[in-house]
Amino acid sequence: CSSDLQLAEYYKVTNHPAEADSEMVRAFDNPALDAKSKLQILGSFYSNEEFFGSRKATTFRLMDKAMGECSDSTEFAAFYGNVLLLQEKYPAAARQFELALRQDSSQYELWEMLLVSLSETPDAEERLASYALRASRLFPMHTLPYFLLARQALIDNRYSEALKWLDQTEKWGFSNGYLEAETYALLAEACYRTGHYERAWRAFDHSLALKPDDWVLLNNYAYYLSEQGTELAKAEQMSRRTIEAEPDNANSLDTYAWILHLLGRDAEALPYMEKAESINPDSDTLRRH
Repeated sequence: CSSDLQLAEYYKVTNHPAEADSEMVRAFDNPALDAKSKLQILGSFYSNEEFFGSRKATTFRLMDKAMGECSDSTEFAAFYGNVLLLQEKYPAAARQFELALRQDSSQYELWEMLLVSLSETPDAEERLASYALRASRLFPMHTLPYFLLARQALIDNRYSEALKWLDQTEKWGFSNGYLEAETYALLAEACYRTGHYERAWRAFDHSLALKPDDWVLLNNYAYYLSEQGTELAKAEQMSRRTIEAEPDNANSLDTYAWILHLLGRDAEALPYMEKAESINPDSDTLRRH
């Protein structure tokens, strides 16, 4: 085992990275080298750029192997969670960040990585909401926990509660635009659903100024304007952009056809409505329109 590690170091110094990786793999296959030693060697042998960049195919595999053999992985949980997160192994990453936070809950970065992992983990809504609430209380000046609480409230049709969380998100601002467009998209929905129409229109405009090609947001904005019978010319222009971008999206076709109907242009509307109904023939709303 020591000879393998010595060879790995030699190949690294002489700039033979593939050979160095091969010797590291051989060393890690040796049962005489305990898991904790493997993890310590791994962290010192590779630079940060190598570990997470040019050599990650090897380093991530070695990390998986060492952690799988480790009887107490708490010391390395945050590091391993980051490795799993970069591989988009979200449920496993979340478990590691939970383990790390049991030992030290004072680092906001761990909370954020846990929240990101849980937001991509199926059926983790309750855990996500619980951790987001705790994070919002521990770190009240960070936006992500409020944003996630608002998003879950909207999913559950708790619009007034969502508005409360979004007010907090907006209050603390957006570092380098992080979550700004997404926050105002949620704010537009929450405001509309609670009858704050003028604020909803401003939020739609703000979000679309940042992400002008958000077709779902454009479609919703156009449809909500049509529901209120206001600014139909603007609604028609926005809706037309969505069907040009997504010509087979039944919802967008329905919105566009309905706005044309409200403008008294039924002959133009009918082909779009027929196409929408052909794409989604089971929709009562489309048949009625």
